Amino acid sequence: MTDFEAKLNILKNILIEKQEFLNIILNITENQEAVLLEEEPPELFYEMNDIKQLHINKIVELDTNFNDIFLNTPDFEAKAQSHLGKVKELQQLIKIVTDLDLKVRVAEETNKKYASKLKGSSLEEKRQRAIARDLMNKYKNNQLDD
Repeated sequence: MTDFEAKLNILKNILIEKQEFLNIILNITENQEAVLLEEEPPELFYEMNDIKQLHINKIVELDTNFNDIFLNTPDFEAKAQSHLGKVKELQQLIKIVTDLDLKVRVAEETNKKYASKLKGSSLEEKRQRAIARDLMNKYKNNQLDD
């Protein structure tokens, strides 16, 4: 196996590992949506965020390693011409990883919408309770004055 073939294998393994982490992140994100749809988001949502962040950090590390190998391989395109099968395999993995990344981003946006509605509704509820409490206090104070 040549040095270039070894690098192609490493790139392939990085993409496979990234795919696995993205699947985990997507699963966590989808589970977070279910948690958000409950009346009060429990601490579980935040714990899931922490776990997800660990996986995101690993993906960032994988991306750095991928870029280091890809960008620091002289004449990558020229060498790739003699390994079209492996390059095609990398391209397919990149497409899979990109599709998964997009699914995660869409799920995250959905969660943000649910979270903002929950925050908005709970804030609105707090505001309404405060108004009601103030009115009740004014009412009680007016009765005492009479």
